[in-house]
Amino acid sequence: MKTAMQELINELKDIQNKVPDSDMWVYDQYIQMAEAKLEKEKEQIMNDYRNGHIDGYTFANNLGTEFGNEEQYYKQTYNQNK
Repeated sequence: MKTAMQELINELKDIQNKVPDSDMWVYDQYIQMAEAKLEKEKEQIMNDYRNGHIDGYTFANNLGTEFGNEEQYYKQTYNQNK
């Protein structure tokens, strides 16, 4: 699974590969702007997970899925190795 920002970056890169070389710099700028937001998006996702996790129990337990913490949730859900 990818986050919305990761999907946007991939889409911009796909479009960039189809534009003339003279226009690539515009997409470089867009991609850099989107990549700069990835850490903020990660923090928001982890905060939301943390806010939904109360006393070691989450609604996810009802589905048979539990993560040790918000970092583990983010990494496993979005296939991150960071």
